[in-house]
Amino acid sequence: TEGAFLDPGPGFYMEKLVAPPAAAGRLDPGKPLAGRLADLADALDKPVQRLTIAVLEKPRHRVLVEQLRAAGAQVRLTPAGDVALALQALLPEEPLDALMGTGGFAEGLMAAAAARALGGCFFGRFDPQLQSERLTLAKAGIDTRRWYGLDELVRAPQTLFLATGIRPGWLGGVERGPGWLSTSSFALTGPGGERMRVTRVRPWREAA
Repeated sequence: TEGAFLDPGPGFYMEKLVAPPAAAGRLDPGKPLAGRLADLADALDKPVQRLTIAVLEKPRHRVLVEQLRAAGAQVRLTPAGDVALALQALLPEEPLDALMGTGGFAEGLMAAAAARALGGCFFGRFDPQLQSERLTLAKAGIDTRRWYGLDELVRAPQTLFLATGIRPGWLGGVERGPGWLSTSSFALTGPGGERMRVTRVRPWREAA
């Protein structure tokens, strides 16, 4: 539906703070990192040393990773796939406790739809990585210091999230065998957070 999501305008990158429903209303993205970790640990009823934070393995996150480790948190580095990482941070049954760092804005909005369905914690802000993007955002009057809450990122009261894995990973990738092909999908609806996984196998013949 038009207007259901925050319009990113010329923005391409988003810094994200994602955590499970237990942390909703308990985190302030404006706090220093140590304060965020302490609040997250309190919300999840575990010490900071037992927190596992997902971060994309990118040069831009070197300082963030150093700070997380210095605070005692465990860090899971992954080269790509921050939508899947956000989902794992949002789902209480998964081992991740949060996702932090910067990735694509479009991917952030997709993950925010899942957070809306689950009642999870999600904050995002514009985080330009190139000077050209900084200038374009400044010209558009966008404040890159401002954090947007979940209600601003996803304005629709009801959401449907559906993803199908392409390459091997948390969602499962496309698999082929003699005369067949299978795909794995994850569906999530909300509010309420009802979710299911579906594996579909269909006949498949390679093109001659």
